[in-house]
Amino acid sequence: MVIETEAAPVGDPVPTPPPPGERSATVRLRSRYVWARDSTIAVALYFGEPPALVSGCDIEEISWSWAASGDDGVLTVADAGGGSIKLYDPERRFDPTNTTSGAVLAGIGTRVLVTLNGVAAFTGRVDDVAHDLVTADIAVVDDVSALASIQFVETAVPAEAASARVTRILDLASWPATKRDITAGGVVLQAGSVAADAWSELVEVTRNELGALWIRPDGVLSWRPRAQAWAGGTPAMVFGCPPSDAYLIDLATRGDQSALVNILTAARRGGTARTVTDTTSLTSYGRHSHVQNDLELNTDGDRDLWQDFYLRRQAQPARGIAGFATRPGAAAVVKALGLPFGTLVRVLDSGHGPDIDRTARWIGARWSLQPAVVELTAVTGEDASIRVVDRTTVIDTAAEWAAVPTFGTLINTAAREPGLVVDKLAPYPAGPP
Repeated sequence: MVIETEAAPVGDPVPTPPPPGERSATVRLRSRYVWARDSTIAVALYFGEPPALVSGCDIEEISWSWAASGDDGVLTVADAGGGSIKLYDPERRFDPTNTTSGAVLAGIGTRVLVTLNGVAAFTGRVDDVAHDLVTADIAVVDDVSALASIQFVETAVPAEAASARVTRILDLASWPATKRDITAGGVVLQAGSVAADAWSELVEVTRNELGALWIRPDGVLSWRPRAQAWAGGTPAMVFGCPPSDAYLIDLATRGDQSALVNILTAARRGGTARTVTDTTSLTSYGRHSHVQNDLELNTDGDRDLWQDFYLRRQAQPARGIAGFATRPGAAAVVKALGLPFGTLVRVLDSGHGPDIDRTARWIGARWSLQPAVVELTAVTGEDASIRVVDRTTVIDTAAEWAAVPTFGTLINTAAREPGLVVDKLAPYPAGPP
């Protein structure tokens, strides 16, 4: 890899100043779309604890993935991230069979940190090393894999809020408190037990809450309840035609029904099943059913809200931005690395038929660092933010009034997500309607 080198940037989160003589790589982008002042990106690669900087002259390529590989609607969760590092190593300093070298070695399980302009871009561990006597090919994985490798002995857990259950699982896994970013709240879960691996248990909590779970690029586990995970607002970043943070080199749109559900049956563990149907979707697209009979929700009311939230977002085919690729400048690189899972971004395009101006959810990214190129390929999902929802019921016969179970006490006449707004209505007067 033909690169220039400079001293590693100083400051958080770069771990420590580099040892004397060590240098980080500087990628100088060559693009008509990036200003010269924004074209220099410092790439630092660290191995070990405490972190030791790898010479930029040894780096040929680095690539990695983050978060989800595809959109699965309300059930989308982050996948295990991973990537590869290619180092020029004719002296075999990173050869796993070389036990005499005093250099920094990338043995199995060694801690790995990649930073771009001083910001953590990937944190994980070495998973595999291959060497052809000239080049070291190092496979790396993020800490999703670390959590998935922690298998619990069956342990009883009490009824508690979803965020408290997340904290309890991380405590059982001895996950460091400094590597947690958990927003309090969420639905109350039943008492039960945890018996699978730590990551699977966290995914189950997130499924019951319909929230968001991911590992940040700096290795911190983040979790958000439904209200925060699906909050609306202004897009955090703009990609595409100006004015934007980064130009596009590729864009894909989509229209598919892979996650379409218009008949949803759900039950709590130990409870009874309830089925809800979106008749408009059923008529238009045919039957697409889903059954979930093992929810850990504490009440049937929570089950009903879970079904309503789910069906409202999955009853129509997905239509929007599938993903895009960009070669961001230095400022855009730092901004993109800070985007939370599920946050909103805006995508613009002109010159290919009708203009595209759509909002999408940021759910995954693939990074590739090569000579003169830093390329980002985004994975996006549909914008299904929480919105005010109008709901009305027409009741004009005595039989219809009698069929309303809560008549005379509470009748749901309007709602906003994620909770209900209920009006109290006086009992219907005696006599014929």
